[in-house]
Amino acid sequence: MTQSMPISVGHFSKDKADDVLIGVKSTALLFGDRTKPWLTGFSSVMLSNLAIVGTNSGQTWPYYAGLGCVATHLVWQIKTVDLSSSADCLAKFKSNKWLGLLLFAGIVGGTALKTSSNNEEDKVNGE
Repeated sequence: MTQSMPISVGHFSKDKADDVLIGVKSTALLFGDRTKPWLTGFSSVMLSNLAIVGTNSGQTWPYYAGLGCVATHLVWQIKTVDLSSSADCLAKFKSNKWLGLLLFAGIVGGTALKTSSNNEEDKVNGE
């Protein structure tokens, strides 16, 4: 849930007028003028959890470089999104394909380096 919140709230902010019209109690309405601080908080929790996962799984520097790129992408989204513009909210929502690609590349790169390092250690230890 936390991972999808920064992504979803920006998308659903574009539907506020419809939410009010039909009586839906959305997070976009709940957060109101405090949407960007909420998105910042959710993004921070998501990044913290991804860092903990990286530590617990013994990830290497490419993973954390990817995580830095993901953080930069989230900062850009939150800083530049115009929550009153449906088109801009949708554009930011669609840009999350790049967030996913950055995270995936970090995972693949970090895991490949981890596997490579493990193979080198096995050779040194004569295994």
